[in-house]
Amino acid sequence: MNELKENLKLQETKQLEEKEEFKSLYEGLKIENEKLKPIVENFEIQEKQRREHLLSQLSDDDQDIYQDLTTIKLEKHIERLGKSKVQISDAKKLLLVASSLQIRSGQTYPIRIVKLQRRIQLFGNR
Repeated sequence: MNELKENLKLQETKQLEEKEEFKSLYEGLKIENEKLKPIVENFEIQEKQRREHLLSQLSDDDQDIYQDLTTIKLEKHIERLGKSKVQISDAKKLLLVASSLQIRSGQTYPIRIVKLQRRIQLFGNR
């Protein structure tokens, strides 16, 4: 159905161009443009709000770094950051549990817990 409409428009356009009736061609495009303007403006507003929301989830330094990414790439990047933050917070909880067990039992940390603690100290403050 849409293809037929587009084909009719193209044929109409060609006929008008052939007849050099540019004024009616211009008027038709102007009307179509006016119909699309509110849709485009609405999309631009939504896109701006979405970007602002995504950027607000980053620190000021990170906002400066990532502000030039496309919205889709920015969204994917923030999703990845969110996943890593969850993992770090889970690791911190695990470390707290391990610490409390170590204190109760009087045993020393296993090597894996020490490595985990170092990673959290290195990457946890991001």
